[in-house]
Amino acid sequence: MNINSVKSNTSVKVTNPMDRAINILEKQKIQLQERISKVKESDRNYKSKQEEIKNLQEQIEQVNQLIHQRKMEKIKEKQNHKETNIQHNKKEYTKEEIDEIKMNNMISITQNYSEIANLSKVSKGLKNGANILKTEAKLDLSRGNGGKEKLEKAAQLEAKAYSLDSKISSKSNEINKSIDEINDIDKKSKNKLEKTKDNKIESEEVEEKNEDKKIKG
Repeated sequence: MNINSVKSNTSVKVTNPMDRAINILEKQKIQLQERISKVKESDRNYKSKQEEIKNLQEQIEQVNQLIHQRKMEKIKEKQNHKETNIQHNKKEYTKEEIDEIKMNNMISITQNYSEIANLSKVSKGLKNGANILKTEAKLDLSRGNGGKEKLEKAAQLEAKAYSLDSKISSKSNEINKSIDEINDIDKKSKNKLEKTKDNKIESEEVEEKNEDKKIKG
């Protein structure tokens, strides 16, 4: 797998994936809050309203927990990235170690792409199912047949889908970190090679000067 192709196939460089995951959850929270407002303004009976509001508030609490979790993960990843950079700056890698690091990262990238594809497929299916249920619920409500259970099920499917979207963003972030590590190792390897060449040229020049002195002497 070519590193350039990896960069062109992922959007992780455009926005921070962890920030995007948090943003998705924040939007879901707003949607749930808006649904609570609509329920309060509806003409349904008090008991029915309170039951749905309670259900929506529980979903908001779950979203809040996920937001907190993602923020903690973001802080942890920043710290890990910082520590990794410190280790790379301190250590001189052999060619074998460089090859091993690059290979491990390429394997990680491939695995994460595969997991993202699977998670995306499941998330899309959940969202489609939620949309179908909401459409059916809307039709049931217009006929006076309720529709509450379908709306609750749709909300549960959407919550699962958003949770998967958050995992997808985390996987994208892992891909981004792997790409950065490979590029960092390549850069250090190139700099080391250039430094070795410069030292060799300098050594040869010194030897030539010494030879000239011997001949003239």
